[in-house]
Amino acid sequence: MTDELDTIFDCRRSGIKYPPQSKEGKEVPVLICLAGFPDSASVWEPLISQKELQSTHHIVALGLPGMHRDSLPDDHRWGYSPMEILVELHKVVTKVQEMHPEKKPTIDLCAHDWGSIYAYIYVQQHPEIIRKFVSLDIGLMEANEMPFGNTLKTVAYFLCFALAFIVRNLISASIASKVIELYPWKSIGPMTSVDTRIFLQTPKNNPHTCYPYFQFIKGKLTKLDLKNPITFDKIKSVPHLFLFGTKKDINYHSSVFLHNLDQTPGCSWKSFDGGHWFYADPKHSQEVATVMSTFFQLG
Repeated sequence: MTDELDTIFDCRRSGIKYPPQSKEGKEVPVLICLAGFPDSASVWEPLISQKELQSTHHIVALGLPGMHRDSLPDDHRWGYSPMEILVELHKVVTKVQEMHPEKKPTIDLCAHDWGSIYAYIYVQQHPEIIRKFVSLDIGLMEANEMPFGNTLKTVAYFLCFALAFIVRNLISASIASKVIELYPWKSIGPMTSVDTRIFLQTPKNNPHTCYPYFQFIKGKLTKLDLKNPITFDKIKSVPHLFLFGTKKDINYHSSVFLHNLDQTPGCSWKSFDGGHWFYADPKHSQEVATVMSTFFQLG
């Protein structure tokens, strides 16, 4: 059924059949999950296969364009801009809504890593469409809320991935892989050693997946990035659950953000004893699904 959506995203569908074939006529909400770098839609499988979500939602799991392929198409050899991804995400939402013959379904949104960054912007742009939003591992913070050392680490590894992407396009993929391999990840990387090995496996083999970093820096340098910064005030009308792993060298959320969630009705947060992909870890995926299901069912 994935071909019905006709999207550039890597796409998998799961959960309750949609449109719903319910004798009771109950509405079946749709959960759209957007992965980040460098993951395909398959990264969602440990989470969306849990009965807590399978039994309540029709699930559309997405991976960013190109992450599941060996290369990017010629017309997007420099990757997909944030605006292109947001436009495509809105197309998916619209198509899902159109599949119901009588009533637009409730749309819940879940995202991780770069998917979270795009999802925050989408929620800010379309608060009337998204009923509830779950962000995994990436929250909100002002630039001055990040410790200076973490800022330097972030800038450094962003530049590494962006450079690798440029080298891949202009010289060769093998040299681009060396750029990634030679970076001192252990000393100035964002993750623990276990997560770093997983984190680097895909981009070293397929450096075209590094395009979000290139597009981000390109947007900053050319001032063509999205003009409206993401702020909590602009998204707080949409109930928001933030879940994150504690075993990381850098957290991309602030204590102010957690306080804002605590003080806002319908919003909450929870930490897990895991790393960047805690939600896909068999030790945590069922608990994450339970927490999400409870959040979705609360009035």
